[in-house]
Amino acid sequence: MVGLGEGIRINSDNFFVICGPQTTCAGLLSSLRKHNRTLASYPATSKGASIGEWISKRGPSVGSFAYGGPEEQVRSLRVVLGSGKAIDTGYNAISNFSTGYDLNRLFVGTHGTLGQLTGITLKLIPRWEDIGPSTYTFPDPNRLLEALGKIIKGGTSPYHVSFSVVPPETGKEFSNVLDVVYAGSKEVVDIEEERLDTEIEESEGKKQTPEVARERWKKRFLLDRVAGIGHTLIEEVSIPLEKFRDFLSKAKGINTLLAFSCTLLDRDFVAVGISLPKKASTVVNLDDLKTKIRNRLVSLGGSYSGLSAWVDCQTWSENPEPVAKTLASIKTAADSRGRIPSPGMQEIVSQFGLAQDIEAWRTKMSRSRLRKLWPPKRGTLNKNLRKRLESIVGDQNVVFDEFMKYYYTHDLAPLPKLVELMLDMIPDAVVRPQNTEQIAEIMKLARENDIPLVGRGGASWGFGGAIATQGGILLDLSSMRKVLEIDEDRMLAYCEPSVTWEEVTTQVERKGLMIGACPSSAPVATLGGWTNTGGAGVGSYKYGTAYSQIAFLKAVMSNGGIIDTESGGCSNRGPGYDLNALFSGSEGSLGIVTEVAVKLYPMAEDTRPLAYSFENAVALQRPLVKISDSNITPYHMGFYDENNFEFLRLLGKDAPEVGSLLSIALRDSTSVNDANEKALDRLMEASGGKKESEELAAHEWEERSYEMRIRRLGPGGTIGEGVIPTPRLAEMLGRAAKISKEMKMKSTLRGVVVDRNSVAFMPFYLSNERFAIESLASMGFVKRIIDEAVKLGGRPSGLGVWFAWNLNNLHGKEGARVIRNVKELIDIDNIMNPGKTTEMRIKWGIPIPGFLMNIGLNLLGMMKKALPRVDLNPPQTGG
Repeated sequence: MVGLGEGIRINSDNFFVICGPQTTCAGLLSSLRKHNRTLASYPATSKGASIGEWISKRGPSVGSFAYGGPEEQVRSLRVVLGSGKAIDTGYNAISNFSTGYDLNRLFVGTHGTLGQLTGITLKLIPRWEDIGPSTYTFPDPNRLLEALGKIIKGGTSPYHVSFSVVPPETGKEFSNVLDVVYAGSKEVVDIEEERLDTEIEESEGKKQTPEVARERWKKRFLLDRVAGIGHTLIEEVSIPLEKFRDFLSKAKGINTLLAFSCTLLDRDFVAVGISLPKKASTVVNLDDLKTKIRNRLVSLGGSYSGLSAWVDCQTWSENPEPVAKTLASIKTAADSRGRIPSPGMQEIVSQFGLAQDIEAWRTKMSRSRLRKLWPPKRGTLNKNLRKRLESIVGDQNVVFDEFMKYYYTHDLAPLPKLVELMLDMIPDAVVRPQNTEQIAEIMKLARENDIPLVGRGGASWGFGGAIATQGGILLDLSSMRKVLEIDEDRMLAYCEPSVTWEEVTTQVERKGLMIGACPSSAPVATLGGWTNTGGAGVGSYKYGTAYSQIAFLKAVMSNGGIIDTESGGCSNRGPGYDLNALFSGSEGSLGIVTEVAVKLYPMAEDTRPLAYSFENAVALQRPLVKISDSNITPYHMGFYDENNFEFLRLLGKDAPEVGSLLSIALRDSTSVNDANEKALDRLMEASGGKKESEELAAHEWEERSYEMRIRRLGPGGTIGEGVIPTPRLAEMLGRAAKISKEMKMKSTLRGVVVDRNSVAFMPFYLSNERFAIESLASMGFVKRIIDEAVKLGGRPSGLGVWFAWNLNNLHGKEGARVIRNVKELIDIDNIMNPGKTTEMRIKWGIPIPGFLMNIGLNLLGMMKKALPRVDLNPPQTGG
C-alpha cells in the first residue's frame, strides 16, 4: 500500500518511503506512524532537521548504535549531476549490495559536492511494540564512561545510547547522565532493562524514575538537550570513544564551561555536541575556541563537521597525497565540468597541486569513443621485469612455470570452455607478496610498463573476479593471512586481506567477542575478497552486508599510493567521501586491499538454530513476510527447496523429506531468544509451517557453509545470483521451476533473507562441462531466471567477468557512466583487474557490448531447450 502525505510516498508492503530532501524528520516520522512504520535511525540533531541535510552531512543519528547512520538507511538517492543528468544510486524496494561500486553510500556525506539531491528513498521497519528509555546519573565522568564500557562489551543490545557531561556551574540537577533506550516487543524490552540495571549498579550509577527517563527521551534531540541547559551549540564533532576521556580533559583545559552532549554512533565512535552557556558565547572569541578544539580533536583521531575538515584530516594522515588524489578523482568523475561548488575540495586541490591532474582527467574522459574501443597493446613481462619482480618479493615468491600458473585460471565456478578461449586466463607471472609495501612496488612496476594486475585471495566467488583475462601479473595474496591485532577496547580486529572469515571468527571468539555477518563460504572466503564483492551472507539480516562489517581498510592504488581510510578520515566516520564504500563492491578494479579492520561485538550468550518445514518452496513467502512485519530480528534466515535435499540424498547424505525448509538462527541472551522463539513458533504455525527437531535445526546450521557440496553430483555446475523483494518470492520460485522444466534442466534454488524486503536467491543447476555446447548453452538458464527477477522488481547480483555487461542495467546509463569515470580516473592506465566489472573485454582488448551479450544469452537459452535433459546420477567412486 502506498500512502501520500506532505510529498511523502510510503510503501508499507515493501518497507520503503520516498521523500524530498526538505522533508523534516518530525514530519516524516509523523506520516510513518499512520502506516505502522518507522525509520530505524533518523537525525539526532533536531526534530526539525531535513532528511536531505542529514544524508548530505552524514549527521549523527538516533538509533545508530543498533542500526547505523544515514548510510545504512538509504535505499536510493535521486541526484542531479553537474551535467544536468539525473541518476538513481540504488533501488527503492531492495538492497543494492553486489552491484559494483556502492553509489548509495558514496553519495552520503558528500555535502552536495557531487550533485544536487532531489529525491530520497529510505528503508522502513515496523513500529516498535514498546520503547523503554532508562536514565542513570553518576558522581563523575569516569564512572559514566566505565558504565558505557560495560554496555558496549556487555550482553544487552540497546537501540540508542546517549550521555551528557555538563559543568556543575550550570546549576542543573544532572551533571553526568546516561540515557539508554531499548526497543522491540514489550517482553524483550523488559528483559533487556533488567539486565542493564544490574550492570549499571556496579559503576555506582543511580537509576532515575521512569518519568524522568521518558521526559529525556522526548527531548532526545541535540538542540533540545543544549537548550535545556541554557547553552548554545558551537561545534559538532566525532571521536573514537576510547579517546573521549583525553578529549574531555583537553577541551575543559580550553574552557571549563564547555558542556558535551554525546551520541554513541557504534561501539567505537561517539558524536559530540559541544556547547557554551549563552552568556559566555557572546564574550568568547568563538573562532579561536573552535580552532583550539579542532586541533586537539584531530590529534586524537577525531573529526569535525564540514568539508574544511578534509584538509585537516589529510594534514594528520601518514600518507595524504593518495587520499587527496582519490577524493579529487571521485569529484571529477561525478562533476566532470566542475559546475558544482565545493570549497573543501578546492582547498585540497590547491594544497596538493592537483589542478593540472584534474584537467588531464577531463581530457581523458572526453577522448574519442574509438580510442576507448581499441586501447593500445599491453606491455609484456620481459627478462628485466621478471628480475625486478624477483628482487621485490624474492625468487621463491614468483611463479613463471606454465603448469603452476594454470592452477590460477579458475575460481569457485569455472567458466564454460568456449568462454575461456576468448580470455587470456593464464597470467604471465604469479607473485606472492608478503606485505603492503611489496604490493606498492609491484603496482608501480605494472603501471610503468602497462601490465595488467589481478589480486586473488580465496577465489571462492563464482564470477571470475580473481582470474586474469588479459594475462599480466596475478597477485596471490595467500601469504598475507595474519590477524594483526584484536583491539578489545575499540572492538576491532585488524587483519591482512587473506585471513578467512572462519579464522578471524575463531580468534575473536577466544576473547569473548564475535563478528557480525560473514559470507556463507566463511571457511575459504577471505576478508579482502568479501569486501571487494560487497556481498551479503550469514548474519546479514541483523548486522548488514559486507560493507557494514568494515570499520576501516588500507589499500594500494594503481599508482602505488597507499590509502588508509582510518588515518585519512575518509570512512563513514569522517567528514566527507566514504572510501570504504568506494572499495565495497569494486571487485578489485581500483586497487588491492591489504588490511581490513572488522567491527566486533560482544559474544552472544546463546546461538539458537531453529528449522521449520513447509509443503513447498512457494509457501515460504508468507512466513517471511510475517517475520518482516514483526519486531523479531533473527540473526540469520536461509531457505532450501525440495530439490536441494533430493540432490543431497543422491550423494548419500541424510537429508529431510520436506517440501522446503526455513533455517533460522537467533543470537542473543537466552531469555531474549526464549521470547523470540515462542513468537516465531506462533508465526510459523499460523503460516502452515511445522517446527522440526532441534537435531535437524542444529545440523542445517552447522552445514550452512557447505552449500557447494552438491557440485559432486555432476561434472559441472554454475551459479547465478539475484535479489528479489520478499513479497514477490513465491512468484519468483514458481517462474524458476517453470523455466527449469522448459529448459530440460534439474535445478535447485536456495536463498538468504538479507533484510526485511530483500531475498538473495541462488539457482544451482547441473551442466556437463565435458560438452562445451551444453555447458555454454546452460548459461542461458541464468539469464532467463534473472530476467524474471527483474520483471518482479528484482535485479542480478554481482558482475565479475561474465556479468559485467549488466552494469548499465543495474545503474542506468548515467549511473554506469559515473562508475566508469571513477574507474578511469582512479585507475588511470586501466591495469587493475581489466575487462571486468565496468566493462567486458576479450583477450585482444575488444569490448563486448551489453546488447550483444543480451542477444547471445537469449539464443543460448533457446539452444538449451533443444538439447537432451540432464540426468541425475549418484557420483561414481573407484577407478
